[in-house]
Amino acid sequence: MTTKISHTTSILAVNDMHGGVTDNPAVKSAKLRFGIIGNAPALAEAVARAIRVAPIDLSVLVTGESGSGKEFFPKIIHQNSPRKHAKYIAVNCGAIPEGTIDSELFGHEKGAFTGAVASRKGYFEEADGGTIFLDEVAELPMTTQARLLRVLETGEYLKVGSSVVQSTNIRIVAATNVDLQKAIADGRFREDLYYRLSTVQICVPPLRRRGDDIMLLAGKFAADFAEKYRMPGISFDDNARRLLLTYPWPGNVRQLKNVIEQIALFDAGATITREVLQSYLPDRSNASDWQTLWMLRITLQSHLQSACTHRYPYHHHPRQRYRQCGRRREADRHALVTFVALGSAYATDARRRNHPTVKQHR
Repeated sequence: MTTKISHTTSILAVNDMHGGVTDNPAVKSAKLRFGIIGNAPALAEAVARAIRVAPIDLSVLVTGESGSGKEFFPKIIHQNSPRKHAKYIAVNCGAIPEGTIDSELFGHEKGAFTGAVASRKGYFEEADGGTIFLDEVAELPMTTQARLLRVLETGEYLKVGSSVVQSTNIRIVAATNVDLQKAIADGRFREDLYYRLSTVQICVPPLRRRGDDIMLLAGKFAADFAEKYRMPGISFDDNARRLLLTYPWPGNVRQLKNVIEQIALFDAGATITREVLQSYLPDRSNASDWQTLWMLRITLQSHLQSACTHRYPYHHHPRQRYRQCGRRREADRHALVTFVALGSAYATDARRRNHPTVKQHR
């Protein structure tokens, strides 16, 4: 009974729009609890929408650019739902090899493939009664999409290598930075799955549309860095502030944090001018190239980290997939290292070209 009252109170608090969504007590409480920094109306609307849908057992699709903070919203939904005392599992669908994704999500039986020496529970069984967050859901193979659709429609699934139908009581929250309508048109995503996942949609605004939130975040990142490493803090002059507010930030909050931490390290204790800040940013005349490189870098770094720390070794793959997956993983690693190095080289070259001492010699 207590749980129902708390959920009802939360809904009423969100519905109470005196002073607007930004000043709403429930929204403020959620931002404080989950460490969400910012007062932009679009951000507050997204948080309010997550709180509003939390007690209702509907599938939710969170959309937004990479680095914008989509991962906070499934946690808000889970912690404000009747399932909050059950498990919450986050899965990066794009970081799991195609050969093992079905086993990861749905589990497998002993002997299902070479190396399957014991039965294993999948995430849907582990999180039964709770919430599962499927990040980068657009990266799921088409065969896995069909299995996921069955779970959404009937709550049933089959383990790999089993003919016994199992049931799960689970809530699915998915996220993507991909235009799923285009993916459907290109034949890369099932239309019926899209409509099942997107019963409720939450759009997370990009950093460039959050106005003064940029300065709040920059100040927080700088202060946290200085405190953590016991270094002098930094500040920004008016021209640097204007540049922070007008720069497009293609990598969103993740990119801003990366830049601020570099400045806090190499220019500790200084008042940052526009020229100094510009030396840490890519040339805006090549903004489209930079955005492509940055998005590749942050996405591929995540994939590389997962590939290096994945808890299931190759011998758990079926024999017929062993060499194929091994070659694919090795090729992926080479590609990842290449793209990460390319993005780093581009940023370093941009900083060098934009540095005041370099400009003087041109």
